[in-house]
Parts: sequence; structure tokens; C-alpha cells
Amino acid sequence: MSNSAIFKSVLLKIIIIALSLLIDSCIIDRNIYRTKFNTSYSELLQDFKSPPNNAKIRAYWWWLNSNVNKDCITKDLEAMKNNGYGGAMIFDAGSSAYDVAHKTEAGPAFLSKEWLKLFGHAVKEAERLGLELSINVQSGWNPGGPSVTPELALKKISWSELTISGPATVDVELPAPSEENK
Repeated sequence: MSNSAIFKSVLLKIIIIALSLLIDSCIIDRNIYRTKFNTSYSELLQDFKSPPNNAKIRAYWWWLNSNVNKDCITKDLEAMKNNGYGGAMIFDAGSSAYDVAHKTEAGPAFLSKEWLKLFGHAVKEAERLGLELSINVQSGWNPGGPSVTPELALKKISWSELTISGPATVDVELPAPSEENK
């Protein structure tokens, strides 16, 4: 047998082994898929009537300007539980800085000792009620607050327009946006 024939024979065996492994892995995956989702009608009906916690809705739980206390935290979480919620995301947000909005009375500063005690109370109450609790990683409004000053906060889109004729090389300055486009 020539070297070329031996090489082709070995290559063919490698291809056959690789294909059989690939086919085996597909069959295994398909079987895992089938068993993972093998659910009876009665189980589906039960989960529909009484959804598991991971299928329930969550709430954005706004702690505006950290204006919360232990009693309100407990009442809010109990109301969420009684209304079928699976949990909440605490979103501590400073009161808006708009001239037309009324300021929300300030509670303890975000991540201060007092704030952390309230957060700890919320975690214990959520655990007692079987609710999932998470938190937004930044306090502030849009998202201003202690670490983002208003001049660095999120901005809105503004625009201006300039019509030019071409083809041509131009050196012009785009005008500032008008008041209506700010």
C-alpha cells in the first residue's frame, strides 16, 4: 500500500470518528432538551394557576430621594407579595431638579449608615416574604446624584441644520441649535 493510500485511509477514519462524535453529541443534546422540557399538562396547569416566583412580575421600587422608613418598606413589600409580585428592584433616585417639580423631602443619603440600615431591613423583609430583591447601582436622577453632578448627567438630543451645495470643499461652522431644537 502506498503512502498516499495509507494517508487517505487514516484521514477517512478520522473523518468517520469526528462525524460519529458530532452525531452522538447532537443526539445527547436533543435528549437533554426533551427531558428538560418534559412537563405534564397538570404541571403546566398548576404553574399557570400558581406561577413559581421566578415567573412573577417585578417592580421598580422607587426610593425617591431616599425618602423611606422601616414601616413603609414593610407595607410596600407586603403589598407586593399580596398582589402576586415576585420581587422588586430598589431604584434610589434623587428628586428631580426641574423648576416645575416639587422636591421630595430628603431621606438618608444613598449608602450612608442610615440608608444601609433601611436597605438591610428591606432585604430581611423581602426574605421573610419570599420576594427577590435587587438594587440599581447608582443613586440620582437621570442619573445625577452624589457621584454625577448635573452638568455631567444624561443629556437630551439637540440639533441644528445647515444646507450646502456641492460637490465642493467647504469650511463652515455649524450653527448652535435654536431654542426649539434644544
